[in-house]
Amino acid sequence: MDKTPLKKVRMMDIVRKQPQSERKEINPLLRSEQRVPFSIEKKEEPLRAELHEEPVKMHTHAAISHTSTETIGEERYEKELVTEHVPPRILEERIPAEASSLELDRPIAYIPKEKPSKEEKKMFERIEKRERSQRKEKEGSRGKGKSIFVWATSCILLGLGAYIALAVLPRAEIMLIAKKVEWGYANTIGANTKIAEVDVATRQIPVAVFLEKKTNSFKFPATGAGKSIERKATGKVTIYNEFSESTQPLVAGTRLETPDGKIFRLVERIVVPGAKKTGGEFVPTGIEADVVADKAGESYNISAVNKFTIPGFAGTTKFDGFYASSKDAMTGGFIGEGKYPTAEDIKTAKESAKSQMQGVIESFLQTLVLDGFKTIESSKRYAVTKEMVNEAVDAEGNFSVYIEAEGGIDALKEEHVLELMTALARQVNGEEYVIKEHTLSYGDIAIDAKAGTISLPVDFKGTFWKPVNLEEFKSAVMGKTQDELKAYIFSSTSIERADVALWPGWVQKVPTDIERVKVELQ
Repeated sequence: MDKTPLKKVRMMDIVRKQPQSERKEINPLLRSEQRVPFSIEKKEEPLRAELHEEPVKMHTHAAISHTSTETIGEERYEKELVTEHVPPRILEERIPAEASSLELDRPIAYIPKEKPSKEEKKMFERIEKRERSQRKEKEGSRGKGKSIFVWATSCILLGLGAYIALAVLPRAEIMLIAKKVEWGYANTIGANTKIAEVDVATRQIPVAVFLEKKTNSFKFPATGAGKSIERKATGKVTIYNEFSESTQPLVAGTRLETPDGKIFRLVERIVVPGAKKTGGEFVPTGIEADVVADKAGESYNISAVNKFTIPGFAGTTKFDGFYASSKDAMTGGFIGEGKYPTAEDIKTAKESAKSQMQGVIESFLQTLVLDGFKTIESSKRYAVTKEMVNEAVDAEGNFSVYIEAEGGIDALKEEHVLELMTALARQVNGEEYVIKEHTLSYGDIAIDAKAGTISLPVDFKGTFWKPVNLEEFKSAVMGKTQDELKAYIFSSTSIERADVALWPGWVQKVPTDIERVKVELQ
């Protein structure tokens, strides 16, 4: 008999492998991953076969030999486990020698169970204990990795929470309510063209006056017809002084003669400026003037003339020193039946010409007003200084109205008005107050042209407060406790009250980081 040490095993029923549908779970100790190859020899007690009545003796030696590399650690047993049995009679149906017991579906023998000995019980207890220990070690290694992950995650979360609590969450929001007073003024102030700064004592502010003069001719259609008409040609000339450095006045009606003897006369009095002297010679200067033909008729509708002489200076040294020229043709001369402006045409034309000229001047004045100035609408003024109707009808059937006019408007800097209002309010409330909000409107002015002053009605309503430097306030309250913050706010003469919010709830001080301190002023 083979004397290889055998490991004791629990005696059990050995059966062939059952069909897949009837197979039961085998003992965990004998699963494939723990199973070791072994051989079995058994000696059995007499057993009556199902198909025969006489008993049959069978001697079986059971020997179990472990070949696994896994050592269980228990003491090895040298003795053979032998059980005396009566061998069963072989069944009529013989089993081929080459057939594996796992491929058949019925038992070849029945082996009764024996009660295990104390040594076997201890051995199996040690085996089970060892296997439990190994399972715990595997589970422990996995649990240990999981514990490390949980610990690391907890540390990260705690660190992040601490960072948020210390670096992000602590904030302070402070709403300051400044002390305010209401003050109003409903009276007149002076606007003076002769001062440049606000005069609180006399309640006057500087004012700027913008003036403009314009001349223009406006054409209108003539509606009259069927009347014998005589019209004189008109045009413009430039009169030059090449005689002396002195000026020379010329009265209205002064004659100007063309080279072919046609006479044109000055419409208005003019003053010809003096000539300029350069290197011992006079350089002529000139002035433009309106002229009208001496006689009616189309014969005076002439083209531009290089030189008009002045017959009044004939026989004197001035005759060659004063002369005129025209750039454009003389037009409008006519004798015969044709259109003419009626009295109603002339009346309507004058009114329209004045209105158009006023619009021209006011538009131009707006371009003169400097940035920062506010125009006083009630100070607008407009006047026509000269008006002349030319009843001559041109080829298109229109006559013209000549207008000379001037206009003006006064403008002030509203900051000067607010400066005066602030100074007057401080006389009542204190020097530290400034305007926070206000409304301001003006009444109709009264102008004293000789004194150069304007009486300007003002209606002012304002809210004044003491301003607070928010950046200085932030720097001053950083790190203060709630009580220290209250004491600091109460000590300020500019703050009436304050609403303070420290966030989150556990924060007891204003943060020391100025970026986390928000202050607003109302």
